[in-house]
Amino acid sequence: MRQRLKRFETLLVRAESALLVALISGMATLAFVQVALRQFFDSGAVWGDTLLRHLVLWVGFLGAALAAADDKHFSWETAAHRGGAKMKFASQIAAVVITAFLACAAVSFFKDEYRAGHILLTIGTVGVPGWLFTLSIPVGFCLVLLHTLLRAIAALTEV
Repeated sequence: MRQRLKRFETLLVRAESALLVALISGMATLAFVQVALRQFFDSGAVWGDTLLRHLVLWVGFLGAALAAADDKHFSWETAAHRGGAKMKFASQIAAVVITAFLACAAVSFFKDEYRAGHILLTIGTVGVPGWLFTLSIPVGFCLVLLHTLLRAIAALTEV
């Protein structure tokens, strides 16, 4: 069981890392194209800046998930490292509870945004719904929660 969880988390970290690299590369390219279009053609993609702002959220949450996977996101350093295995497990459980609360709040926020049906931007004649961009918030918090939970399970085996 422990090996399966470890293998699952390794695959998840690889996927998150690959997505993070792709998003940062895409953001750099889009930002460069926007600057070039504005400098040389006095134009640019109207939706480009909005997309970049929302991609920053995805990058931030993926970075937070990777930090949680490395056990560097939520912890009370003194309790986790100097207090022994039981204290480390207790701090992991506290982190799981706090992250679960935040993930629930994020999912609730997303549901409200989805029901509201706001159009964030229009590309040509196509309206892009705002919920599509706010999806990063619940997905990000759920990824952080998953990694935090896996770290707590790993800490449980040390108790």
